[in-house]
Amino acid sequence: MKKLFNLLSVFSAVMLAASFMVSCGPQEEPPGPATIPVSSVSISQSSVSLEPGGTVSLTATVNPSDATDKTVIWSTSNQTVATVNNGTVTAVAEGTATITATAGGKSASCSVTVNKKVVAVTSIELDNAEVDIVSGSTITLKATVKPTDATDQKVTWESDNPEIATVDGSGKVNAIKEGVAPKPGERQSCAR
Repeated sequence: MKKLFNLLSVFSAVMLAASFMVSCGPQEEPPGPATIPVSSVSISQSSVSLEPGGTVSLTATVNPSDATDKTVIWSTSNQTVATVNNGTVTAVAEGTATITATAGGKSASCSVTVNKKVVAVTSIELDNAEVDIVSGSTITLKATVKPTDATDQKVTWESDNPEIATVDGSGKVNAIKEGVAPKPGERQSCAR
């Protein structure tokens, strides 16, 4: 009888331990919402041209619209040409750079070209406003473009009265015959 009692006690202890192990074992958590991956990224512009100091705002669109993580990381291929901060591109110096928007392993790019800043011509000054030369002789006029850092320094020469005087591409005036060029009463840069 004592043996049977001891056997029952051992059996009860084993069952209690097994029961404790089952009830305290790892429990499976209920499944969470499904992760929706990014399928593509697009940028509002594929290419832009700027001058140094200029800016443009780019917008990145992540698809699908209900993607789990739509965080966009912006980067530039050349910080000395253009920088990017949250989609705002700032031109630094002449050259080209690629701006990239990346989300969920997908990316899109925008090509940025930074051109030399255009400085407009404000005026052209001649070294002589009026010259007297005899037929058959020549004189070379000198033109100064203002401001001196104007982007386009090219000067085009033209005579208003080529029967009296002609001028070549370097400002060399050739007196043909007696007279005045440009004709009196016309707008003039240099009377000859």
